[in-house]
Amino acid sequence: MNEEKDWERLIHITDEYQEVNSEVPKNAINVINVRFADQKEAESKRKMKIVFLVFSAIVILVAVISILLSGFFHKEEEIIYFDDVDLSSNLVDDLSEILSDNNLNVKYYDNEFVTNYCTSIIETGQLAYITQNYYDINQFNLIELNIQVISNSYFQFMNSYEELNSLVTTEFCTVYYNMYLDESKTYAKFSYDNYNYYMSIESATLSEEQLIEYVKLLLM
Repeated sequence: MNEEKDWERLIHITDEYQEVNSEVPKNAINVINVRFADQKEAESKRKMKIVFLVFSAIVILVAVISILLSGFFHKEEEIIYFDDVDLSSNLVDDLSEILSDNNLNVKYYDNEFVTNYCTSIIETGQLAYITQNYYDINQFNLIELNIQVISNSYFQFMNSYEELNSLVTTEFCTVYYNMYLDESKTYAKFSYDNYNYYMSIESATLSEEQLIEYVKLLLM
């Protein structure tokens, strides 16, 4: 009888041992999973840090390139100043032929009371601007129109158009002007279709409405 009880106790102890040891692989797997998850999270953070550093470097590089390109294009657009001694003017009978030869699409006065001059750069022979002297026999006003045909250039006649404090807007363009009635002189400038126009009018009675009419007559 005692032997039977001892045998039952032995079986019971064996079962408990097996139950305890059956938990060991499970605990080991859990530890491994936790460590793997920690490593995976650390690796993910490391990759995100690398991505951030690369992105920051690209942003800085783009900014530097933009600054360099901005300086380059700014240098390309520097204004070239010409004195009158650098230029040569010639009377022109047929202005349309000159415009066609130079592939220019400017607006100009075309009537029998207009005298045309073409001014070129002596060194290169390049056409710089066109001058028209137009006498209005109805209002007895003398209009001088200068049409700039090369960009990024400054000519001496432009000095009179530096500080124009008044402006008026038409359906064609915005006109900046100053009227000096005590000197019987008005200066106006405007841009149209990528060309700059400079107009001076000798008149002691010129009004803003008359100025607009001269602009419209040119651009219509």
